[in-house]
Amino acid sequence: MEELMEKIKELAQKVYKELGPFGFIEETEYEAALAYEFRKNGLKYLEQLQVDIMYEDQIVKEGKVDFIVFDEKEENGIIVELKAITEIYDKFLDQPIKYYEAIKSEKSSFPRFLANKIKKIVVLKWEINRKGKKLPPLFEKDGISSPPDLKKIGEKYKNIIKIITIDAREDTKKSKKKEEKEEEED
Repeated sequence: MEELMEKIKELAQKVYKELGPFGFIEETEYEAALAYEFRKNGLKYLEQLQVDIMYEDQIVKEGKVDFIVFDEKEENGIIVELKAITEIYDKFLDQPIKYYEAIKSEKSSFPRFLANKIKKIVVLKWEINRKGKKLPPLFEKDGISSPPDLKKIGEKYKNIIKIITIDAREDTKKSKKKEEKEEEED
């Protein structure tokens, strides 16, 4: 699963590098580009799957999972949700967690053979266009972290959900170092 999460991160970074931060380009365009990269790289996925949030025997809300991406053998799947926000707070994790719970529920109309394959949730936190503003620090150096407050989300999800920040920080650091080196040489 870690290898699949790294591949998802790599492809999302590639799309970000080409399209830039959210602003002019919206979530649907990022989804289309990311789906293209999944196909191009041989990843199997499902896109915009309906998920019913249930209360007893009643559907109280219908939602759509951005992606479910599978490993090579299609034995394990990851829910992938895109979020275009400055900071991830607990409330932004409620949606993918509710989707996960709904998919796993015995009351769900979601096909059991698919539900049983889903093991993880990845939230791709896309940077938004904030001209002139400094980017907030990553939760961890490599951009992968656990949810901000596991006490509120629950211990049950600490090994299921990961946040991956998609931005150009590494490219920015490299280009600044390159510029500084070129200035020194001049």
